[in-house]
Amino acid sequence: MIGILISLQINNWNEAKKLNKEELIILTHLNEDFKENKLMLEETINLERNVISHSKALINILQTKNADVSSDFVINCVVKGAKS
Repeated sequence: MIGILISLQINNWNEAKKLNKEELIILTHLNEDFKENKLMLEETINLERNVISHSKALINILQTKNADVSSDFVINCVVKGAKS
């Protein structure tokens, strides 16, 4: 009877150890995924900020109704904004 209880305890201990290892692997992968997602999100935010900045500049140019502003200049600003 005691042998069976000891055997069950050892089995439970081994199973818990195995589950802890698996949990650590999963948590490590999740941490790596979160870091990658954070970088991608930061890049997207920076891109969107550039788009907003260039859009505001274009709006200001168009609102001044400046005759010196050529359509080529506006197109060039748009292309630069898209590449930023």
